[in-house]
Amino acid sequence: MDREVWATMSVTTLKKLEKQSLGNDGVIDAKEATALVKAAGKDKESIGFLRDVTHRDTFSKSSKVGGKTAQQIVDAKVGSQVLASVPHTSGSLQVRIQDELSPTKGFKTEELARAAVMASGKTGAVLQDKSGAWRAYTTKAVATTEKAEGKLEQMTPRKGVGEHLGFVYPSDAKPDRFKSDVKDLEAIRDPVQRDAKLKTLLARSLGVSEDKINIASGPDQYKKDLINYDTSMFGEKATTADGGRILGVTALLGETKTNANKMPNNLAIPKDKTSKLPEAYIAIGPYALDGGIETLQGTYMHELVHKEHASDALDAVRDFRKSSAKGFDDWNAKTYQKQDPAAWRLNDAFTTDKSLDANWNKSTEFFAHGEEFMKTFTRTPATELGRFSDLHHMDHDTVSPAVAGPMIERFQRWASTLSQTERDALNVELAKAKGNFKGVQV
Repeated sequence: MDREVWATMSVTTLKKLEKQSLGNDGVIDAKEATALVKAAGKDKESIGFLRDVTHRDTFSKSSKVGGKTAQQIVDAKVGSQVLASVPHTSGSLQVRIQDELSPTKGFKTEELARAAVMASGKTGAVLQDKSGAWRAYTTKAVATTEKAEGKLEQMTPRKGVGEHLGFVYPSDAKPDRFKSDVKDLEAIRDPVQRDAKLKTLLARSLGVSEDKINIASGPDQYKKDLINYDTSMFGEKATTADGGRILGVTALLGETKTNANKMPNNLAIPKDKTSKLPEAYIAIGPYALDGGIETLQGTYMHELVHKEHASDALDAVRDFRKSSAKGFDDWNAKTYQKQDPAAWRLNDAFTTDKSLDANWNKSTEFFAHGEEFMKTFTRTPATELGRFSDLHHMDHDTVSPAVAGPMIERFQRWASTLSQTERDALNVELAKAKGNFKGVQV
């Protein structure tokens, strides 16, 4: 029998068994868990279904088969989903993975992973895996017995799952409160007091400490590795060529950060082996506050993606300088074109003057709009006119299949976690696609 047909049959059977197992009490006992595991095949669809069961369903803590609880029986099939635990005399409190938010290869920085959890609006964790990549998860705390208790802050990573584990708590800036706080800021006349309140609001909304926020008035005041909030954001020039509003920027700045027009002195990364390299900065402006907390968080995630691409290109130039190669373009193609075509194109974009004039080319925008869309879609009201704007940007900014493929695959994996209502709404928009998403359904 064809593997795909068998996988479909297996998942259909598992769905029926899950429904029967939950019955009237809504709990799966050890005997029912054993039946689910026996019905599951070895295909990734069946294993994925069982993993979803561990995320969404409740298991009996007292029922056992062969000395194992229902949770342990399913874990033995799909692999443990426990990130950490606090030992307790009556059992333990475990932090279990609910959904993974990171791309297949993980995030390159803890900053990006934390932003992904923060934007989900749920409690989660970030973990540096053995390869050095950062993983982002939404999590739930599960007691192994009725009396088990503990605090998340006391937990350390379970042996073998990774090197560093950090917990991320959802932003306590609720949408209605956020709008009220923004309005209150406008009434504060003392600039020192206003900046202090602004820093608190931004930190609370973006899930970072206040020392990670820098209030600036123009690019010359930007600080590296901080979230720069530019109160001026270029004044009357804070619009794009097509009349859109500038919510945030990522800029490569040298010693002179501002040009004659008071805009960021945005530089291409030099391709030679001796010129001084610029640094990557991100900034968010007042227009991001006007759109509400989802717009602020989405803008932050969008700019973090650009900053990651710029930082990767800077690292590529540094590696080139250590090599015996004479030209960066040839070195870049030889190093990345086959093994990572997205990196090859992005490195080329950030080291070419013309691409900076075109907003760094469509590849980096494709990824940035994708992350922004996935982080804000479920939290944006269905009545919001701009709910699908980032998706349309991704479709219109046509990029090569080698670049688009990994992001579309990640997009489909993310969409599989949505409710049926949300997927239906998404498919209505995808049916209109004429570019990168033509023919894609979720």
